[in-house]
Amino acid sequence: MGVIGHASAVAADLPRSDPDRAAILEAARPVPDVKFVVKDLRKFGDFAFLCALEQSTDGAIFGTDDQLDVYQWVFVRHVGKWHAIEAGGAFARNAQHVSCETHRVGADSAPQKMESEQDIASLAVNLVEEQIRSALHYHQMVDPNASVLRALQSKNLLRDMSIERDKNPYDTGQLQIAKQHCASRNCAGETAEAFQLLSKARTDDKVSSLVWANCQYGLRAHNLVFIQRCVSTASRLPYCRPRMKLTADRKDIGRCIGNIRAMCEKELPGLCN
Repeated sequence: MGVIGHASAVAADLPRSDPDRAAILEAARPVPDVKFVVKDLRKFGDFAFLCALEQSTDGAIFGTDDQLDVYQWVFVRHVGKWHAIEAGGAFARNAQHVSCETHRVGADSAPQKMESEQDIASLAVNLVEEQIRSALHYHQMVDPNASVLRALQSKNLLRDMSIERDKNPYDTGQLQIAKQHCASRNCAGETAEAFQLLSKARTDDKVSSLVWANCQYGLRAHNLVFIQRCVSTASRLPYCRPRMKLTADRKDIGRCIGNIRAMCEKELPGLCN
């Protein structure tokens, strides 16, 4: 989130007489006693967008340090119920100067406009895909926002999806920290070799991002050798192949994550939750 300084020039709000207004706000409400200061609320068919501040029962608006917290959600209606997807947010100097610009996850392009059903649906798909990828890449087979996923699938907006994502690099700072935890010259040499092998593996199309991310358990012990060994071993497994799809390859995805968790338990007993 970043500091912003101008109010949205196209802010809107549903009239209180609209029966969906209360249902949309309730879907986003984190706890029952929180109220919203609505800055932008739009509805197009079965999709909606909300940009708001959160206010406690005593009238105080939630913030961080000397800035107010700005929250954003997109919504999809399915079987008569509105489902919320967190869409990030920003900071504001005060309640009169709030930006409701939003962006697609992983995109450095211009702000995403929320001026049509297609705009909101596109952002909803982007957010749900990234949430699922993030969960899978951190050992979780339970889909976040499973109800939203079903809603998008029912509208033929998300039939299946690749679980691949960018593979983050290991930097020289991590290498130095790992070496500092070595008690012998041999260990330091093995760590340096593991770092070089990981650098090559990151650009190897045969190494899936699912393996790459789940094998990071070695960072808990500052041990790059654990990570490299995990990446090398898991990448040879047929059910840890790259470019798998969430629905079509669900069983293999589960087997891959389970296998890597077993390797973690062997290397770092009790530290793999």
